[in-house]
Amino acid sequence: MAKSNEDIIKEKNLHELKDMVYNHADKYPEALILLAIETVVKQEGTTNELDELRKTIQARHEQKEQDRKAQATEQKEKEKARRRKAQQVKGIDKYAGILKYMVPLVGGAIVLVGAAAVMVLADINKNLAPKLSGLATIGFALATFRYFNKRHKLYQNHKYGTVKETTEYHYNGSVKARGKTRWGLKHGKWEYFDIDGQFLREDIYEDGQLISSKKT
Repeated sequence: MAKSNEDIIKEKNLHELKDMVYNHADKYPEALILLAIETVVKQEGTTNELDELRKTIQARHEQKEQDRKAQATEQKEKEKARRRKAQQVKGIDKYAGILKYMVPLVGGAIVLVGAAAVMVLADINKNLAPKLSGLATIGFALATFRYFNKRHKLYQNHKYGTVKETTEYHYNGSVKARGKTRWGLKHGKWEYFDIDGQFLREDIYEDGQLISSKKT
C-alpha cells in the first residue's frame, strides 16, 4: 500500500526535509513539499526563502487542481454529448426499421390502386385500353430507398418505379451487383463485381430470364 504524505515526512529527519525542499522540490508532488515546508518551519521557524518557495509551490498546486477539474468537466460534457448522439441514432434506426417495411407495402398498395384504376377505365371504354395500359405506372418513381443490415452496413439500394435501379453491396461496402428490375424481376443489363471492386461479368435478363452472360 502506498505511504501517505504524513508517513513520508515522519520517516525523514530535518536535514533530509530541508534537502527535499531546497534541492528537489520539482521531483515531489506539491502537497508533499508543502507539508515538508510546514514541518521545517515548525522546527526552525520561517525564512523569506521558505515563504517564497511556499507561495510558488502553492500556486503551482492550485493551478494543477484547476486544470484537473477543468479536464474532468470537459470529459463529462463529452460523455453527455456521446450519450445524446447514441440516443438520436437509436431513434433514427427505430424509425428507419419501420419505414423499411412500410415503404414496400405502401408502394405495393399504390401499384394495386393504379392497376385497378386502369382496369376500371379500360372496362368503361375498351377502345382506350391500349392507350391506358401504361397509366398504372405513371409517377411511381417516387424515391430511392437504402436497406441496411443489423451492423448498419448498406447491402441494397432501390430506386422505385416501373423499372427499379438496384444496387447490391458486399459486407465491406463495395458494390456487388447493379442493374434494373421490372416488377421484381431482373431486366436488362446486370453487372457483377468481386469484393475488391473488380468487374466479373455482365448478364442480360428479360423479365427474370437470363438471356446472355459475358465474363471478364
